[in-house]
Amino acid sequence: MAPAIKYVKFWRAYWEYASPLASPSEATIRLDHKPGEKVQVDFSDGVWLTDSTTGKKTLTEFFLGVLPFSSHVFGEFVLDQKLPTFVRLDERMFAYFGGVTPHLVVDNLKSGVHKTHLYDPDVNSTYCDFANHMGFAVLPARPRKPQDKGSGETHIGVVQRDFYQRVRNQVFYSLEELNAILRRYLENLSQEVMKDYGVSRAQRFEEEKKHLKPLPPSRFELSEWRGAKVHPDCHIQVVKTSTRCRLSMSVRACVCA
Repeated sequence: MAPAIKYVKFWRAYWEYASPLASPSEATIRLDHKPGEKVQVDFSDGVWLTDSTTGKKTLTEFFLGVLPFSSHVFGEFVLDQKLPTFVRLDERMFAYFGGVTPHLVVDNLKSGVHKTHLYDPDVNSTYCDFANHMGFAVLPARPRKPQDKGSGETHIGVVQRDFYQRVRNQVFYSLEELNAILRRYLENLSQEVMKDYGVSRAQRFEEEKKHLKPLPPSRFELSEWRGAKVHPDCHIQVVKTSTRCRLSMSVRACVCA
């Protein structure tokens, strides 16, 4: 005979089990990615750099790009997440892969997404120009939805748990020194056999790289979009936001739209 329980306790337990308002159990599914379909990029805190003269320590930023189909990874340590840095990182990433994917999934950092929105995010104008130049579409991840870039999140965790632990007792004095060690680590990572597939990332990438689009013939000319106000004397003050204009950083010329 089952032990007796109070009616109130029984009622609460039954309501949690049977009520449609009760929280459903979370379910997960495995996503199947097409080869060469997209690349996911993300930033995280990096490794400390030490100034050889003053001893001052600076925390770097770690950039990672991964092809979800093959899990082939590009990574680099930088000093900031500013727009020029972000654009050049993407260029080096696609050059490392040897081609361009039709889509790029980016987190909602200001260098990529000017204004976040669940349904209609506003992509940074300069980054949109860069995407058109390279030939990919920007797919901003939804706010607070890390599963939208799950492969990127997973591989950042791999690097943090493995590479960061390997170099935790080392002192680095330059980005070049730090990135040289990172590149050797990523090369070794690409040769390791993955348990889920029985082959390495490099082997799966051999199939995926056939589906990548070719790189553009010229390098992207970095520019910056700003607002400008035209004064009565026909001069423009770029720091004001009134008339939309494009400021070319290379020739320092402003063309009003």
